[in-house]
Amino acid sequence: MALFVCQPRDPKHILATMPPQEAIPEPKMMRQYSNAMEEQQYSAGTTTKIREHTIKITMRDGYENEAIVYQSALRSSSPSPLVVLCYGDGFVLGTNKQYAATARAAALLYGATVANISYRLAPENPFPTPANDVWDNIEWLAGNAHTLNADLSAGFILGGGSAGANLAAVATHKAIRTNLSPPLTGLYLAAPFLLMEDIVPDQYETPILNEDALNCIMAAYQPHAKSPDFSPFNDPESFSKLPRTYVQMAGLDPLRDDGPVYEREC
Repeated sequence: MALFVCQPRDPKHILATMPPQEAIPEPKMMRQYSNAMEEQQYSAGTTTKIREHTIKITMRDGYENEAIVYQSALRSSSPSPLVVLCYGDGFVLGTNKQYAATARAAALLYGATVANISYRLAPENPFPTPANDVWDNIEWLAGNAHTLNADLSAGFILGGGSAGANLAAVATHKAIRTNLSPPLTGLYLAAPFLLMEDIVPDQYETPILNEDALNCIMAAYQPHAKSPDFSPFNDPESFSKLPRTYVQMAGLDPLRDDGPVYEREC
């Protein structure tokens, strides 16, 4: 069952309106474009069929991240499963409005409570802060789901795309190592970024994300390559205990090899 829903977008229009790519822009410049696009898509998809509100979740250092909670206005008041979504965009971009369409669809189609969480971005907040933030979100939600009228025994699913899929996978493997209770019951990874190898042959370079861009992302994120907080491949023993996992890939995606390699380990 594919969960992620994309807003209809014309790739040619996106490329035509992007800044020139002779050089990779600074993250702050890229965020202006990215955040504006996400805000526009978020506002365009609002509906009276969905109730939305924001909550604050305190991180280990006292910082407060915001999560947007989506629930169907049409369902009964009985507790629902919880779906948690992590936005992507290379650890340097993205907001918790990125997967609003997915959250609204999951709330309407499955009666789920959906929490689109936030984490701090690189380069201002390099590794391991984004991974720590996602884990702190998950721990809080595991202990406080009842305040959102969610029943984790009905389902506790974590998902993300690209960098968000990395963070979702890392958190899921950590949940296994630490015996998170209640446990996660599902994992969804869309185009996950999980490996450090050069994975973009020249003939498959894309106009938006190529090998140079991936190198810049790693320079901003500054991960410890051998840490399980960067890649689940650094925690091989936990693969056998994964919850049900769905991995989605695209044939020409620069990260296309990471998903199948991960899937073979599941």
